Amino acid sequence: MDQQNAAVEIRGASSSVSEKNGIAEGTAESAGQSNKSPPKREQPNALILKGGGVKVLAFAGALSVLERFGFKSFHTFVGTSAGSLFAVLLAAGYSADELKHRLKKTDLRTFRSGGWLTVPWRLLAKGGLYYSTGLHTTINELLNLKLGPQPLAKQMRDLKPKRAVVVACHSRLGRLVYDSKGDRDDADVAHAVRVSCSIPGYFVPAEEQGYRVYDGGILYNFPIDVYLHHIEHDPPVTQDDFIALYIGRRDTQLRFRTWIGDLLDIIFNRDDYLLLDKHAVRTVVIDTRPIRTTDFNLSDEEKDFLVAAGEFGALEFLASARPQEQEIVRRRDVAQLKVNSLRKNIEIGPTLDARALDHCDDTGVAGCASNWHCAAIWAAIHRHLDSSKLTAAQEYLHRIGERRRSG
Repeated sequence: MDQQNAAVEIRGASSSVSEKNGIAEGTAESAGQSNKSPPKREQPNALILKGGGVKVLAFAGALSVLERFGFKSFHTFVGTSAGSLFAVLLAAGYSADELKHRLKKTDLRTFRSGGWLTVPWRLLAKGGLYYSTGLHTTINELLNLKLGPQPLAKQMRDLKPKRAVVVACHSRLGRLVYDSKGDRDDADVAHAVRVSCSIPGYFVPAEEQGYRVYDGGILYNFPIDVYLHHIEHDPPVTQDDFIALYIGRRDTQLRFRTWIGDLLDIIFNRDDYLLLDKHAVRTVVIDTRPIRTTDFNLSDEEKDFLVAAGEFGALEFLASARPQEQEIVRRRDVAQLKVNSLRKNIEIGPTLDARALDHCDDTGVAGCASNWHCAAIWAAIHRHLDSSKLTAAQEYLHRIGERRRSG
């Protein structure tokens, strides 16, 4: 199906959902047909979740928008790396708003463990800076809250009737798939997510049958092909029977990068850009700059930004498919203003903090809040803000000074 026809289907599916206040999946009759032809669905069957470390908090914002506009009966969730966390929790029955609430309250630093003094030893002997036992514990706690306390460790098959597919990389077998309705359905859910999230060099890789298992993003960071070609479907699925959430941006400009950056891009992104182009009308693109994959010490403002970035990405996706619906277009424009404002605050924050603190060292604490003629501070303001935002920058620096005086 070409992109124009796919966009028409998204418009039709979403409109029918809004009118009926429900989503029709494939009927039992179509599922039982002897020729196993794909069922005619008004709603995509699967949600594909790209990896992205802490940036996947943006998925909660994107999904809250999709649910609000009718996309809320996905049956299959395919995730790699940090996307696998959302895949299993959504399959377990969590809503987007529940995940947003819980993850915003969670200190993501608890996902990792291990003191700094033993970092060199862990990196050289174990292959990672931190252990990910905290992530394993958090997943079990969240699953037990939704599915009940027994058994304490949930197996992939316990996620039925929904289907969760988690992708990891085996040091000998290559692609390793944990499928609640297929391969390794008896695997511990928290273990599957933990190995899929084993960022190379950052988390110590877990083991499976004596072999180390690594982050699924090494081979399939955007696991559309896993859904379409590497797991069994009964009945078969079509090439457009999904919506994908993509952390990144549609990068069409040539940018300067070092050769190391090129190699890392090849290793971790592989065919992602080709898949993004091929399935553009099925993909929600979420730009999470300047948050980094391993920023586990996210501030509340940075978490708010990620959620807002997800909301804007989903609204932009819906607006491109349904431009005639003014409510969606209006919400998209408001979301864009919000995410741009939050991004600007995050981008200028470290720069202004550093310059203001330098100023405090030169003039004393009082000068940080009262002296608005510091050349370094004004240089930072003018570099990052237009004239209409100078008042906000002054208020920001004033808060820095107050914080210094109080502590």
